[in-house]
Amino acid sequence: MGTLTFTHTVDGTEPIGGAIVFGQVPPFTGHFSVSVSLDVGVTQIANLTASLARFSDATTCYSQGISLIPPSSGSGFQTDVGNPGFAWHCNDWDHLVIGYSNDTFRLPQGALMTVQITADTLGGTPCIYGTQMKPGMPVVQALDNALVAAAFALLPGGYWQQVLYGYLGLMVDVQVLCSGPPRPLTILNPRILINPGSAALEVVLSTLWPYFCECVSGDPAPTPPPLPNPPKDPGWPADPTYPVNPTDPCLDLTEVRRKLDQILRVTQNDLELDRTVQRYTAPFATVDGPSFLGLSGSGTVQIERAVGLRVTLHESETALVIPSSPNYIWDQGWMSISDGGALLIQRRVARDIVHWFPSHCWLATAFGYFLKPGVTLDVVALLAEP
Repeated sequence: MGTLTFTHTVDGTEPIGGAIVFGQVPPFTGHFSVSVSLDVGVTQIANLTASLARFSDATTCYSQGISLIPPSSGSGFQTDVGNPGFAWHCNDWDHLVIGYSNDTFRLPQGALMTVQITADTLGGTPCIYGTQMKPGMPVVQALDNALVAAAFALLPGGYWQQVLYGYLGLMVDVQVLCSGPPRPLTILNPRILINPGSAALEVVLSTLWPYFCECVSGDPAPTPPPLPNPPKDPGWPADPTYPVNPTDPCLDLTEVRRKLDQILRVTQNDLELDRTVQRYTAPFATVDGPSFLGLSGSGTVQIERAVGLRVTLHESETALVIPSSPNYIWDQGWMSISDGGALLIQRRVARDIVHWFPSHCWLATAFGYFLKPGVTLDVVALLAEP
């Protein structure tokens, strides 16, 4: 449960139907109460209205009257959000507004008005007025060693820097990061170092939030999110240390170069593998290879290292054409690919022209066909772009 308090000194210029005092209040749920009090008693009945309003489009989500009756100096109400349903028009208000409901009696000039709203789910909410980027922060920034050091300088602990080192070079969208409060960082499992995934990225973003972001200011002052400080798991590994050779520091540089050479060899092998996979399973483009024109009857032609086939059908004069987009040509025959010893895939010949990219086409060594009388095919092997 939490309470927000707003004050205003009545100056006599407050308009009928307008606001006497208002303050920022985030959405909440459950039971809540609103109270209005003056530092002096009223001499006549003063009719006020308390409203939860959305300022962006001047929408009143909920309103209820409050009457100050002599010689009282205060009054209020309590209810539940959404009850009764017909009285609630929205649930994303951002302000509480106190105003006059009519002009039967104005509040004494110079009186100090205090407004309090108390709700079950209001207390302890971080950044109740919203979040924003700190002044001077970039919209996008690359994660580097300097940023890691600056972020951890703001935190009470820092044993999980290894997680962030795995993301060096990551481009951080600071604007998106600061669009809301961070996800609480309460526990870290050492296995996150082995299988990072989305959980590790959340750790990175939660760690960087206090460096880039802050709460939107308001009155009363908002509560900032707690700083990340998860307890250290007993199984968390110690940071690696690299002792310097006291007699010949040049040996350390030689060792660094040797490690770099090892990395280059591994990445070069990986690059070659990626190129092969990309070339034959997801090529950027294709080029025409061998062509086979006027195929009829049944038989096979030899193909090699094709990633697909362009097949043009010349149907028989008596073919049944079923209108569609494109037209379906009924019962013209079959086509297939095989590796010379076993069938890989087979399909009907049923369209004027198709680009056929069957899976594992690059394993095929033969294109087979079985066509009805009067039917011919023109086939072009499609090769991966060099």
